[in-house]
Amino acid sequence: MKEGTCPFYPTWAGIKRRYLNQGIKLYEPWINDYRAFARYVVENLGPRPEGMRLCRIGKDGNYEPGNLRWA
Repeated sequence: MKEGTCPFYPTWAGIKRRYLNQGIKLYEPWINDYRAFARYVVENLGPRPEGMRLCRIGKDGNYEPGNLRWA
């Protein structure tokens, strides 16, 4: 499957844009590794529930393990 067709690719790309433009950090191993990001999400949060989006638990935190949830 091409990365652009993977279910979490647009989410990852959007996080990277915010990471670069708003000073919110993305977990270092995920910056250039979409597959590692997607693997973490699937293994720890499960598939995206309909109508939900990936959010940070702590607004002052970063996009990193332990600080993500579906909302």
